[in-house]
Amino acid sequence: METILPEFYPAFTCKADRCAHSCCKGWEIDIDKDTAARYQSMKGTLGDRLRQNMLTRDGQSCFRMDEEGKCPFLRADGLCQIIRETGEENLCVICTMHPRFFTYVGAYELAGTGLSCEKTVELLLGSSDPLRFGVMKSAEQAGKSLMDLSALLAKIGLIVPAEELQYTPAFTLDDAQFVLDCLAQTEPIDADWQQAIADLQRRLPDIIRSFQPSMVDSGRFNRIFHYILYRQLEQAAGQGTAQVLSFAYLNTDFILLSGLATGNLAEALRRWSEQIEYDPDNVALLYTLI
Repeated sequence: METILPEFYPAFTCKADRCAHSCCKGWEIDIDKDTAARYQSMKGTLGDRLRQNMLTRDGQSCFRMDEEGKCPFLRADGLCQIIRETGEENLCVICTMHPRFFTYVGAYELAGTGLSCEKTVELLLGSSDPLRFGVMKSAEQAGKSLMDLSALLAKIGLIVPAEELQYTPAFTLDDAQFVLDCLAQTEPIDADWQQAIADLQRRLPDIIRSFQPSMVDSGRFNRIFHYILYRQLEQAAGQGTAQVLSFAYLNTDFILLSGLATGNLAEALRRWSEQIEYDPDNVALLYTLI
């Protein structure tokens, strides 16, 4: 099986203490069975703390998050106590792999990093050039045999006309309202998401009235559109290619609207990912609405 990666993947590295949105809080952090067994036998003060902060239900372990929803091993300086004291090799699988993702289409593994991560967003928005991908046996082979999304789709057996791979916003108020209505029906990740949707609803007529296509960096928005589409390609077999394209278009439209409302495209993209990409139920719901 060949692995496909976006060209920016080798540049990915966790921002750790420099990240304003740590992935060590706000989520339930599961501990795989092998790591849980290792924690149960770990010696010293850290071993004692690990056992004190593990919860196990029906054979599945997770960390006991603190009252602020943070991992008990996230230090005040934003670094991980487990890594600092014992090295990355003692992290559980989910902490080692996040925010990487792996999906499968035919004989290909499609890999990358999720957009809920600040670093991924920075890498994606760091250029207006067309997003390219490489077929690689390892991440170190990045930069070899790169291809654009159209060529990648052809390689995996999906033929999509070039014009359908160009993101071209042309909103009417009805178009924008449909996009917002769809996203408003998803299960909210938190109260801030609900407030943001309400604010966007209130401001939508003014946003559309003042919108001009020249306000959009077409290169960056094509990169967003292509990356969302790339991550959804595993859905093509069940949903159909047209539906996957519609999913990517709808969500890119929403990210544009949210970015226009807040003036912060990077955060609009990251928050969308938290709400949609990491909630399979919300992904499934949107497919029923488009």
